[in-house]
Amino acid sequence: MKNQLVLSLILLMLGCKQDNQTLPQNLDSSEFSIPIPDHFSNAYVVSSDNAGNLFGGYFLQNNSLDMIDLEKAEIVGQIKMQSSISEVVTQGGGITLLEDGFMYKTHNRIFYFPENQNEPSRSYSLDDEILFNGKSYFNGVKGIISVLNDIPPISIFQDKMVLPLFHTTKPFHFAGIYLLDKDFEVSKVIPIDLGEKLREQMILFEGLHHPQISTDQDFVFISFPFSSKVIIIDPESGEMSIKSTPGKYVSDQIDPSNFTKGEYKARSIRYSAQFWDLVWDPYRKVFYRIEKEEHFDENGERVNTRRGDHWINIIDSNWKALGHFKLPNDHFSRPYITEKGIYFQRANSDNETELRFAFYSSLPI
Repeated sequence: MKNQLVLSLILLMLGCKQDNQTLPQNLDSSEFSIPIPDHFSNAYVVSSDNAGNLFGGYFLQNNSLDMIDLEKAEIVGQIKMQSSISEVVTQGGGITLLEDGFMYKTHNRIFYFPENQNEPSRSYSLDDEILFNGKSYFNGVKGIISVLNDIPPISIFQDKMVLPLFHTTKPFHFAGIYLLDKDFEVSKVIPIDLGEKLREQMILFEGLHHPQISTDQDFVFISFPFSSKVIIIDPESGEMSIKSTPGKYVSDQIDPSNFTKGEYKARSIRYSAQFWDLVWDPYRKVFYRIEKEEHFDENGERVNTRRGDHWINIIDSNWKALGHFKLPNDHFSRPYITEKGIYFQRANSDNETELRFAFYSSLPI
């Protein structure tokens, strides 16, 4: 790696109780770039899901998947995805790497690509119903518009994919999760009773009620953009608990004054403070939760992108906030976790033939 910078890392203050920090300025870090074959880095999405040091990069322009080794700072392989007559692979970007291939998720289907193959061997529709205990659920998003344009990778729990269930009556709200194996067989269904308060919030914050799913080795975590609450599920027992870790700007729920019950308020959705990804770091045993601060811009600037006005909240395994740190404006607000440190993709306006990253190695926990 080269071009050593005096950048900062969120984690310098992990042991501290301060919560009004920008990134500290005295930790070793570096930035580097990875060449890509065409001039379209703005059409490139790097998945936050990883297997070791490998990450999957979806290249919109080519409809291809690159295997990126961030430690070596190079692309180690590329698969140009093709579509057979029966399996039409549309544009997506939700990449989940497996030991023997990868899952590729679009808005309405999951495709399984065996290792080194550019055609899917099978797929799974996200436009069907699942019957459990005499009740039907939708197995995919119905009528929910994502805050972000990107498609997240599928979270994995003990070699099973974790996917959301939705009610079959309008407004098709979140109803639980199900576990799907690699052969696309449903192995478990877990309905979830959100409670009256969360249900009312989902109706009020229409457009911000898409569930965000993450996992560690023992639990599944469900969160929503409008709330500091995290639903913790033990898939083995089905037991559920709820924890709330306040962010820097959202202590319990986002400001309701900009919303109207039952109405889709595009401007409020775009500019309100809100939570994004909750990411577990298995090496440092902490969670990172992205939080966007409220930013109402009179000129119509779009701020529901992955950079600018974003903070990263550091949360320990007991759900105590250890600190809130603002990300540099050129950092995309999605951490990539490896054993040696944390990577962030950086915005690129100068040279569209490369992907730019920042790496933070000093993690004094």
